[in-house]
Amino acid sequence: MAIREWSLEGEYIEFCSCDFGCPCESMAPPTQGECNGAVGFKITKGECDGVKLDGLVVVATFYFPRAIHHGDGHMQPILESRATDEQRDALFYILTGEDQPVGTMFQIFSVIIEHHHEPIFTEIGWDWDIKARRARIDVPGVLRTEAQPILNPVTDTEQRIITTLPDGWVFHEAEGADGAAKGIGDIKFDFTSRHSSLSYVAWDRNGLSLDLDEARRRFPLARVYVLAGAGMGMNAFEMTRMTQPVGVSDSAQPSMKEMSTGDTAIGGMMVTRGWTLGYAIVIFFMWCVMMFGMMLPSASPLLLLFARMMRKEKKKGSPHVPTGVFALGYLVMWAAFSAIATGAQWGLESSGLLSGVMVGTSAVLGAALLITAGIWQLTPLKHACLRHCRSPIGFLSAHWRPGRIGAFRMGLVHGSFCLGCCWFLMALLFYGGVMNLYWIIGLALYVLIEKLLPAGARIGQLTGVVLIAWGVVLLLYV
Repeated sequence: MAIREWSLEGEYIEFCSCDFGCPCESMAPPTQGECNGAVGFKITKGECDGVKLDGLVVVATFYFPRAIHHGDGHMQPILESRATDEQRDALFYILTGEDQPVGTMFQIFSVIIEHHHEPIFTEIGWDWDIKARRARIDVPGVLRTEAQPILNPVTDTEQRIITTLPDGWVFHEAEGADGAAKGIGDIKFDFTSRHSSLSYVAWDRNGLSLDLDEARRRFPLARVYVLAGAGMGMNAFEMTRMTQPVGVSDSAQPSMKEMSTGDTAIGGMMVTRGWTLGYAIVIFFMWCVMMFGMMLPSASPLLLLFARMMRKEKKKGSPHVPTGVFALGYLVMWAAFSAIATGAQWGLESSGLLSGVMVGTSAVLGAALLITAGIWQLTPLKHACLRHCRSPIGFLSAHWRPGRIGAFRMGLVHGSFCLGCCWFLMALLFYGGVMNLYWIIGLALYVLIEKLLPAGARIGQLTGVVLIAWGVVLLLYV
């Protein structure tokens, strides 16, 4: 079937069970963990391949058990009974995302909505006033919604909240409202004083105007290689037992002074090891494997979403790209970090600030790393990077590039955001021990928490304060 050109302009409104502002709009998970509600739009001007759609109202109820980028969504479309067969066919062609580029709104919904309920054709009551921030949808026996201005809880005066999304994929700007909605059809919900927003929208086939398998295989291999010692002559468990960061005492273990001066058998062996090109290559691959193993799990939501999109494109017979191309771009950025970390390790060992078993020997260096990492956790740049890492759909809609080169470039861009988010945390390995399993596992788990949990951003800020305090204590008392 030939590709049909279409365009829609009109009034848009959404209601969902999240708090005012909807965390999904700001690249965060749903307030309640799940997401349900209704969306609707009235087409003031629209057509699809010559079929006029002016004046029609389209509504849908939805439910997602987790953040919407995880998929597994339910949706029940509701169309006006007065729509002709031609208009219904045109609307379903648009709503299903058919022949639309990857990363556009309806195409994204076609991927993340996996349970389609029978469409309803009935009368739809519609009132919409964006200036007054008031709206209503009434579908007898199925849905009732109402939006009104948000009120200040102290003064009881109306508050105006505008959401602006320059790289948005549903709208660019919307007025916030206090929403109430009750779904009594196939998808049931009932909430009051929750998120609602009203917006003018203009969509066309290209959106608004304007193989994960390989990665999964690498993750367990990376863990095995790190646990085996990554070519260091001893496994990671042995290194972990031998190393303690500065300021952590254990009389049963050799001190950092003994390690750095060779006053133990293993310390002497490690101190006398000279840096050669071959040894530097081993260390580089050690860092690569650690970074890949630590960072790929936190990138899995985005890689899974990309893979799901590509599977859908493949089924349609459209050009598709293996997810491994995207993942390769992501890993290249962490390989670049690994090269820098290898150079830093070489310099620190040569200056005596890092022991032969790869743990810091200087309280000043340890304090500097902790304090600097803590400050970085609190900076706007860190949180800008974190927002991109926490929103797979937002990232793909804002940075989508077609083809293999495009996928590789997207991987580079996403890798750069993750690098900006986590590079100082990874540098803490020079304090805790490059081969210390407690630090490796702890940092990997922390990255997952920061990127995937609803409170991840707040946890990141709290962590920043803790790291600064830790550094100050280390500097003053050790």
